[in-house]
Amino acid sequence: MTILYNPMKRIIGVLTAIALLFVMLFNFNIGFLRAEATVSNTHVSYPITFYVPETIYLNPSDTAASTFKYYVYCETNGNLNANNADTTGKVYFNCAAATSCSIACEGAAVAMGANTGTNTIDTNITAGTIVAPLSPGKTSLLKWTVTYTVNGETRTAKAYTVCYAPVIDEVAAGIRHAHTYSTAVFNQGILWLIGLHSFSGGSHKCVKNFFTDSAPTNNTGLEPWFQSSSGGGAGFRSESHSSNAGDDERVTGGTANITVDSSRYTNLNQIPNLKLGFWQCDVEGDGTVNGWIKQSVDSVETHLFSLNNVGLGCHYSNSINYLNTQGLYGTKHIDFSAYSENNRGSRWNRNHYNIDLSVTYTNKTYLRSQVRACIQAGLQEADYSPSSWSTYSNTLADAAEILGNPTKTDVSNIAATLLNAFSSLSKTTKSVVITHLLPCPVGATGLVDGMLKDDSADGSNDGYFTITESLTFESSDTVYFSPNNYTGYTVVSASGSTTS
Repeated sequence: MTILYNPMKRIIGVLTAIALLFVMLFNFNIGFLRAEATVSNTHVSYPITFYVPETIYLNPSDTAASTFKYYVYCETNGNLNANNADTTGKVYFNCAAATSCSIACEGAAVAMGANTGTNTIDTNITAGTIVAPLSPGKTSLLKWTVTYTVNGETRTAKAYTVCYAPVIDEVAAGIRHAHTYSTAVFNQGILWLIGLHSFSGGSHKCVKNFFTDSAPTNNTGLEPWFQSSSGGGAGFRSESHSSNAGDDERVTGGTANITVDSSRYTNLNQIPNLKLGFWQCDVEGDGTVNGWIKQSVDSVETHLFSLNNVGLGCHYSNSINYLNTQGLYGTKHIDFSAYSENNRGSRWNRNHYNIDLSVTYTNKTYLRSQVRACIQAGLQEADYSPSSWSTYSNTLADAAEILGNPTKTDVSNIAATLLNAFSSLSKTTKSVVITHLLPCPVGATGLVDGMLKDDSADGSNDGYFTITESLTFESSDTVYFSPNNYTGYTVVSASGSTTS
């Protein structure tokens, strides 16, 4: 680099990193010389806004799930959505200083709108398929990378989405109730719950898939649908009576477990896939059943649905309506029950079904704020030591996985770990050296910084007084420099090179 100046005119250049600068000055009159430090640095950052869906629920499958179904995301202003069946997901990036940007996803083939822009990408995901299909209950992490340009420099930003394969199993209570006196009377039905994260209890396992299977349209026996299995999540009872009288049969299924992020959701009906249902599978007798479906919380009972002279089919399949306060921690138990009866003469078949739901509330507000703060800082890997950056970037991915995983409850530990990794980032340092060469006759003397010196005082008998200034700075800083003012000297030229 060469810079030429008119006599006594001072200018300032700005470089990202200066390795070496020689300032040549012409001697009009050797006099009193004083170095004036004019090298400084300023930290410059380019904050960003970058949002992708926290969670994508995959299409439920009893083998391997791979296609996108529902999206849990936020709006461009950061506000959280809380809908249980959003079929598009928002992707948003903005850097005010950028002149171009583009986005790509690692881990899935994604269909979306515009994936490039000047300083903003504002688009929606409409479909997608993950590269490695997941078995029920498993997750994988997608990595989104935006490549953008600021002041001619290529920069990158990363954000993460958790893909979740829903658990296909249900908790259920099924009853086969028959009276075989004279003409047979059958009352067979199932109370079920899906969209759970795990389950416990139960004496049987139900082989039906209530995500995809349909209720029977002909009188159907339940016994082939239930297999004896301790802890299988379902309860089943099969009883036959030969008396000309009424009988009651009762069965209790397992307990469904689900985790709810109370920073996002304020009602269980906002949770994707979470549903309660009832199938009537056999109504031999008077051809219809009567009864009800109820839920009970803390001894408060709520009537959900009346079974009024209904026949075969699915008579109830709905989200679970139960409110919670925002930011709630703790556990809540909800009991679901159903009753159905049919008869022929005095032969009454009265069925009582019971299943439970245990809800664990967690609050991911602080973890979300930490993850967002890290992403939106716009940090660049090249500015930090490899070891500290590796720890930080891995911890950020781990934190995003816990944030987006709907089954995770312990969020405080990873939030603290992420904060520590962020605080422990070690910046790469560089240095700049400016050497001022003041010409004088070989062997002559002069005053430099008030001290009498001759040409050889700087260690070299080369016809110059030499003054050196230096500065240590961090990667990504902007370094400002200018020649010094020396009495009797004016700048002739400046030359140097950069390291980045």
